[in-house]
This record gives sequence, C-alpha cells and structure tokens, in this order.
Amino acid sequence: MARAFDPETVKLIAIAYDLAWRDIEAASIEPLSLAQRTEASAALTKHLLAAVDEGERDPDKLKLIALNAMKAR
Repeated sequence: MARAFDPETVKLIAIAYDLAWRDIEAASIEPLSLAQRTEASAALTKHLLAAVDEGERDPDKLKLIALNAMKAR
C-alpha cells in the first residue's frame, strides 16, 4: 500500500535526504558506483520513511536516525 504525505512532510523528507546524502558522499573514500548509490539511496529512503511513520519531523533527527540505521545493517 502506498503512503501519502502532506506537502510539508514531503519537504522535510527531502531536506533530511539531502543532508544525509551529503554525509554519505563525504564519508566515501572513493566515488560510489551506480549499484552502491542505488542501494544506499533505497536504504536511506526506507529508513527516513520509517522514522517519519514513527512520528519524527525534525530533518536533522531524521538524518541521524536513517544514517544510524544504515550503519547498523
């Protein structure tokens, strides 16, 4: 089932995604391959949406939650 988010929530998800993606790219020693970028993007999105579903609405906290979840896997 598809999720529906209001425009403000979509905006904060996009902000959190951009913040987290900058950190992911900065932490990479070498440029990510297309496959790595695709996998990381999917994982980041999954964890951001899960945090939003849990009620988090702060972009900085969303970023940290998603990045920590990605490190844990």
